[in-house]
Amino acid sequence: MDNVQRIYRRTEKNLIPRRPCPDCGTPVRAVWREHPGFSADINPQGDAIWRCLGEQCFTGRVGF
Repeated sequence: MDNVQRIYRRTEKNLIPRRPCPDCGTPVRAVWREHPGFSADINPQGDAIWRCLGEQCFTGRVGF
């Protein structure tokens, strides 16, 4: 999973794939965060962050 694409454009954010949580295996949707300073662009780039909301997930809560 080291070669996972993490930067997406605003128009691509609905196409970001789900990834399984490394702790519990639950499929998790990504949260898209816009890069600071790119808000003036028509189609800005942003980071995809996956966070699991499971109670026993230590790695998933921080983000992967």
